[in-house]
Amino acid sequence: MANQRQQLIAFRRGLGYTQEHMASVMGISTAQYCRYEAGIRTPRPKVLQRFAAHFGMTEWQAVYFFAHDVAIPSCSDMARRDEDA
Repeated sequence: MANQRQQLIAFRRGLGYTQEHMASVMGISTAQYCRYEAGIRTPRPKVLQRFAAHFGMTEWQAVYFFAHDVAIPSCSDMARRDEDA
């Protein structure tokens, strides 16, 4: 089974988009987009919103392409973080 990074690459290629075009769609530099595909970085919420809006998906669907190694915090994690603040 392909990981999400590979899914992002396959998605882009399936559309016939270059990395440069994807970066333009997302309003970021090509270098930044390449970091997403390499699994080095994940996009900020505003970038995810632009990606989702452009491709007609929800933000949660967009997260699928980028959350390859990102731990999504649980409610208890968020509550603990609030208590520590």
